[in-house]
Amino acid sequence: MACRICLEDDDSGELLTVCNCSGSCQYVHQQCLQQWIDVSHQNHCEICQAPYTHTYVSPAPSNTNAQASTIDKCPCVVLTTVTCALIHAVLVVLKSWRGYPFVYDMLVLCILFNAYHVTIWCVATNFHIHTGIVSGIWLLSFVVALAVTSFVFETYHFDIIMALIFNLVVAVVGLIVPCFIGLDFPPQTNFVYQ
Repeated sequence: MACRICLEDDDSGELLTVCNCSGSCQYVHQQCLQQWIDVSHQNHCEICQAPYTHTYVSPAPSNTNAQASTIDKCPCVVLTTVTCALIHAVLVVLKSWRGYPFVYDMLVLCILFNAYHVTIWCVATNFHIHTGIVSGIWLLSFVVALAVTSFVFETYHFDIIMALIFNLVVAVVGLIVPCFIGLDFPPQTNFVYQ
């Protein structure tokens, strides 16, 4: 008799019959079966299609705070956030330098780029990156680029301050709102089989 998953005999643990299979596919170690269920997310035998007759112990939930703080999971999210914020800041200063008021072209720029900012939040949640990290990177990149570009073009208008406030408000929304409405991460699925 051997476990049909690890192919080891009963010396490595008690062999159980958990479905309607017979012969060499009849026996399995409980730990092997649990690992198989964790990977396959199936509560029935893939051979005989009978439901498993053992008690499944759900794995301990992972530490989502540790996952949320690891930005290295998707460097493209960081790169996209920084690049987009830098381009946005340069365009805002150029619009101000050319004499466009905030109410028209710069407001449209702010709305378009911050819509992209929100899109980055959605992508970030799929990689378990907290939206607050994205907002912090966005705001830091935007403020630095705005300050440097304003210095280079010697442009310090009220319209630039309005664009900064607009971006600050959107970034604060990214820092605060998801915490209250639970949008930070997609729901974790825990299977409990009996």
